[in-house]
Amino acid sequence: MDEPVAIPGQRVAVPFEQYFHGSIEISLGPFVALGSPEDYVPPHGAVRHYATDET
Repeated sequence: MDEPVAIPGQRVAVPFEQYFHGSIEISLGPFVALGSPEDYVPPHGAVRHYATDET
């Protein structure tokens, strides 16, 4: 049985790319972003490309 994600009236914060990544990939294709050098673990959503300043 599916359980509710939130109770009515409750605000749930979801990052933009986590919310829209499925729709973007279906409509446009791969969802790719530049990764932050401060990321220990890539956030859910876009596929990250980590580049150095030289590249």
